[in-house]
Amino acid sequence: MAHSSDTPGADLLVISAVVSVVLSLYVYLVRGEQRRGIFVGLWPSTIIALASYLKLRSIATRLADIES
Repeated sequence: MAHSSDTPGADLLVISAVVSVVLSLYVYLVRGEQRRGIFVGLWPSTIIALASYLKLRSIATRLADIES
């Protein structure tokens, strides 16, 4: 069974994505900077994509080790 320790950076990236969502809401709603809030709100999808890539690379490495 795979554990999150297989890709330690992925957990940090997911936390970063959540923080980015909170930051974008703060900038948009509290500071009233709509454009900047929307811009920051676009970051989480990129961060999650990077976390997914790292996880998939870890899985591919483990599968390659099993096949050899």
